[in-house]
Amino acid sequence: SFDTDDEGIFASQTTFVEVSARIVADCTLSGDAGRVLVWSNGSTTFHGAIQAVGGPVTGFGGFVEVSGEKFLVYDGECNLSATDLMQRGKLLLDPLNVIIGIYSADNAADVWYISPGAIENSLYYNDVTITATYSLAVSSPIAATNTTAWHNTNNLALHAGGDLNVTAPITTYGALELKSEGVTR
Repeated sequence: SFDTDDEGIFASQTTFVEVSARIVADCTLSGDAGRVLVWSNGSTTFHGAIQAVGGPVTGFGGFVEVSGEKFLVYDGECNLSATDLMQRGKLLLDPLNVIIGIYSADNAADVWYISPGAIENSLYYNDVTITATYSLAVSSPIAATNTTAWHNTNNLALHAGGDLNVTAPITTYGALELKSEGVTR
């Protein structure tokens, strides 16, 4: 995850990216796309779009991390593609505790929510890694298999430092990695 101790880099307590916001870090000719970090020391809500596409001649897709130290809602879009599909970028979501499911304001404040649709959309262009410090649960289906339009090499990795609880189906053409330091169900 991002280190906010770097001199000259300041972290906010609250970060909100609205649905109409678009962040672009593309390479315009030849080379790698940029890095985008959307982070806070408190609450991060992300509904916008990030694009970090590798150069049209050559280059890797970018790297994006969306995190909040205490709270995260991720329901946005991310395009980290490259001309060569094997050079696609990586989206990292780095929560303490996370539920992949539908967010409700009635839910616990110390749990982060990632919509299944946001993961499905992100898998269209990128590998997606979700690394929870403690627990990770999948409570709504993830179905990144929308016919031939999907790039079948994009991978989904779900890692939990504690328990990993999957109560809904996960379907993807790419690789699926489930890793837990606690109980996996």
